[in-house]
Amino acid sequence: MEHTFEWNGDPLTVDDEDRIMVFPDMQGLTAMMYMPGYNDIVMIPVNGPGWHWNSDKAKPTFSPSILDPGGGGRVRNHVFVREGIIEYLNDCRHALAGKKIELPQLKDWPEEWQLWKDD
Repeated sequence: MEHTFEWNGDPLTVDDEDRIMVFPDMQGLTAMMYMPGYNDIVMIPVNGPGWHWNSDKAKPTFSPSILDPGGGGRVRNHVFVREGIIEYLNDCRHALAGKKIELPQLKDWPEEWQLWKDD
């Protein structure tokens, strides 16, 4: 199911079946995805220098690896995302370290991150 909502003053359409949300920002395009285990949203400047995205919202691939070193209340999270699969590397500091899981579809994100839903 598609949803259209306002993002930074512009209409943005997302599909429940997609695994990432892509939106324009001041730098170009940013991809947002929810990572279980890490229990947070990760944002990537997909058209920024040094990043590659395959332009697929349902089975996204990003390179290079995505790293949040932790700190400030966050745990270390280090992953590859390939064809819609999260590969949590062994240096993660949460329960999914060393495992592979599907990147959750937008409809499965925690309620607080489903920005397109009506109140």
